Amino acid sequence: MSQMGCMSALLAVNISVIEAPRLRLRRLTDDDIPALVSGCSPWEVARYTAHIAHPYGEADAREFLHGAVMDRNANTRHVFGLETRIGGDLIGCIEVNMGYGGDTFGYWIGVDHWGQGYATEAALALCRFAFQNAGKDELCAAVHPDNGASARVLEKAGFVYDRTEFGLSGRCASVAARVYRLTAKDWFAREAAKPKLLVS
Repeated sequence: MSQMGCMSALLAVNISVIEAPRLRLRRLTDDDIPALVSGCSPWEVARYTAHIAHPYGEADAREFLHGAVMDRNANTRHVFGLETRIGGDLIGCIEVNMGYGGDTFGYWIGVDHWGQGYATEAALALCRFAFQNAGKDELCAAVHPDNGASARVLEKAGFVYDRTEFGLSGRCASVAARVYRLTAKDWFAREAAKPKLLVS
């Protein structure tokens, strides 16, 4: 790993909170287990994900939390809970995998919070973390062919359709998943093109 890569890895591991307009992306703790169980239990949430168990119980939440801590320490995956800035409710999770392949970016939002723009807000914030802090070269997200809402979230965050892929892991193994891709080059170009506020 290059010196720059080592620095990025160290920085990513030490970031515990990412601020967004209405959300605080933060590392999960044992106190989040009830909210994880509540949020992941509905089939509407699990059905389009690769690995959320159904039914989903406390043991599943603890296993997920343990894996998130281990992966963070190893800098192989970074998982953040999505906490509302007003109210402090945990309404979902988002993660970036530091490896490569068809599925390095994923998220879920609790059913009660669908359609409010939270997924897009979280995706934008995590893309910034992935490229600026974690040193990722690209992000890929695999979307179930029936999950149009998730595809629109990715497009709003700058991802573009890249390919259709078969045989992905977990629940997506038997479907033709649509893979969306965003490169660091495109993300930085998009950021540079945003209007700048000039103060005289």
